[in-house]
Amino acid sequence: ILNHNVAKDLLLVGTLLDCCSSNYDVLFIQEPLWGVIRSVPSTTDKSRDDVIGSLIHPRWIHMVRPPDFHAPGHCPRVMAYVLKRLEHMRPSMRRDIVDYHNMLLLSLFEKGGKSYNLLNVYSDDRRTAINYLDEHSIDFPNLCYMGGDFNPIEWDPEVSALGGAAAKLEEFAASVGLEYTPPSNPGPTFYPHNPELRSSVLDLMF
Repeated sequence: ILNHNVAKDLLLVGTLLDCCSSNYDVLFIQEPLWGVIRSVPSTTDKSRDDVIGSLIHPRWIHMVRPPDFHAPGHCPRVMAYVLKRLEHMRPSMRRDIVDYHNMLLLSLFEKGGKSYNLLNVYSDDRRTAINYLDEHSIDFPNLCYMGGDFNPIEWDPEVSALGGAAAKLEEFAASVGLEYTPPSNPGPTFYPHNPELRSSVLDLMF
């Protein structure tokens, strides 16, 4: 699994899809571009029609929750690409469990009924996704992976008692059978353009 905040960079998404199929089976994206991706000939007008959505690729199965047009600003903040060699595992976006623009629950199924549940999360500066997890934890099945951009959160694994949003996230992870997985190269995952601002850890994996 590769987890990446692409900051609405369509070119970066295309590069990841082209380059990652040899090493990764699942690509979890945060902050994808949702807008005009190309124009196509129109069947009703001399002008061309705009295709609105996100990038698709012939080697990947594309999964994204469509925006709620009755709620402006609720374009999808997460999406998933599953390599087509996993088609036999019937990859499914589980909107029956979580139907929320800031997270995507992906299930893969083996013969015999065993499932693998993977959660992609984007939490905005109001911590809405973390609060959603805290309020709806009873609705989630056990997970084998959760990762994403949990900005802004004060996460320090050296602290024995985490507070605030970090504590909520840790409690949710425990409730679905997960625990924090430290990276092989510890350190900040976000470096602000303004050198006066402090680098921080936004990207977490459980």
